[in-house]
Amino acid sequence: MALERGKHVLVEIPIAMNLADAERVVAAAEANRRILAVCHPRRFGAEREALRQRICAGDEKLRLIDARFFIHRLSNVGATGLKRDWTDNLLWHHVAHLVDLPSG
Repeated sequence: MALERGKHVLVEIPIAMNLADAERVVAAAEANRRILAVCHPRRFGAEREALRQRICAGDEKLRLIDARFFIHRLSNVGATGLKRDWTDNLLWHHVAHLVDLPSG
């Protein structure tokens, strides 16, 4: 609705719960010539921002990111009750926490 009313939109993930709905959001942005940005809320966390600033200043070089996740659940169901694919959950969702870190 915001895109259709001429507003630029920042969406926290997920953009939608399925591909068809995501495509509708993108189409609305394109049809209304509005900016649509999708981010992960952890992108703006203090620890990540401090690391980004150190890398940009040349005080630190990023050589390796080692992320470990402990997910204590027997089934992979998201907060909405939607059954998730493990590949989607681990490789897409959790790696999205690292988006936009400079390469150093």
